[in-house]
Amino acid sequence: MRTILLVSLALGFATLAFSQVTDSNDTNFENFFEIFEKDSLEAQRMILILPGKNGIYTWHRDFAKLVGRSNDVVFLFDPVSTLPQSRAASKDWAYANEVEILKKVVDEAKRQEPSTEIILIGFEEGVEQCFELMTRFTNIREAYVVGGYPRSVRASQFSKIQCKIYGFFPDQDKEGTRYLSFMKRYLYGNGKNFQVSILKNASQSFLEESGEDGTSPTDQLAKKEVLSSVRKYIQGP
Repeated sequence: MRTILLVSLALGFATLAFSQVTDSNDTNFENFFEIFEKDSLEAQRMILILPGKNGIYTWHRDFAKLVGRSNDVVFLFDPVSTLPQSRAASKDWAYANEVEILKKVVDEAKRQEPSTEIILIGFEEGVEQCFELMTRFTNIREAYVVGGYPRSVRASQFSKIQCKIYGFFPDQDKEGTRYLSFMKRYLYGNGKNFQVSILKNASQSFLEESGEDGTSPTDQLAKKEVLSSVRKYIQGP
């Protein structure tokens, strides 16, 4: 059964009240997230998972349940089921509104509890949204970018990033390889901490739902290895 984000969520000693987080159209942002709470109500870290343009797969939910420590709170972004008409009408409009939603939620977390650490995990197009947040906020602890590239981020914006970035990229994605070279050039050129892992024999579609067309055994293995690595990094020793 799907778990929808409640009106309020304990983060540390503060309450993140999503009923107060709205845009100019009075959109209530609680409808755009699924929430996975751990054992403790005194959470110190907020993990924000951005699944990309195809929305949430079953493995995204399974991953969200397992990724954090016992006192983390995990947000799984789900704009697809709440903005289907806008996405069909204009991809650019939908993307701009999704970024606005994410920025407002992070803004509110920072305002109510400045010490709350935020961890970003972006898959495919969600990587671009990760970079939008990294170039804006200083309270991002670290980011994990998987199988996607910041195509719309300007070179001058990379200097604003202050967190460590872990990147995981399939070696069979030829177009992506060119974007990765661009990322390395401007991240390393600005002295940023960017750790890259190349996934051997993985195709561009390695993050698709298992069992769908285009998901080979090597793709499924690459996805499994990436998710395991990200979990280990986030949970720590």
